Amino acid sequence: MRLVLLSIGLAALLTTPASAGSIKVARELGAFLGSETICSLQINYARVQAYIREQVPAKDLDFANELRSQAELVDFRYGKMTTAMKVAHCEQMQRAGQALGLTN
Repeated sequence: MRLVLLSIGLAALLTTPASAGSIKVARELGAFLGSETICSLQINYARVQAYIREQVPAKDLDFANELRSQAELVDFRYGKMTTAMKVAHCEQMQRAGQALGLTN
C-alpha cells in the first residue's frame, strides 16, 4: 500500500505542470541566451545560474526544454530579420542583460 501511495505521489510530482512564471522566465532567458553570439553579449554565466536558482522551482522539469526551444527559435528568426530589427533586438537584449545583471 505504501509503495502504491509513494508511486502516485511521485507521478503527481513529475507531472506537475511548470508554473506560468517559470515558463515566462524560460522564454525570456532563452531569447537572451540565444542572442549571445548574434548580439556579441558578454554573459556572466555564474549570474545566469544564480538567476535560474532564484526564479525557477527546482522540480520544474519543463524549464530546460522551453529555454532551449526559445534559444533555437531566436537563432532561426534572426536570419529572417531586417537590419533594423537586428539592431533593435540586440539593443534590447543588451539592455535587459545589464538590467538583470546577466552581462559583464
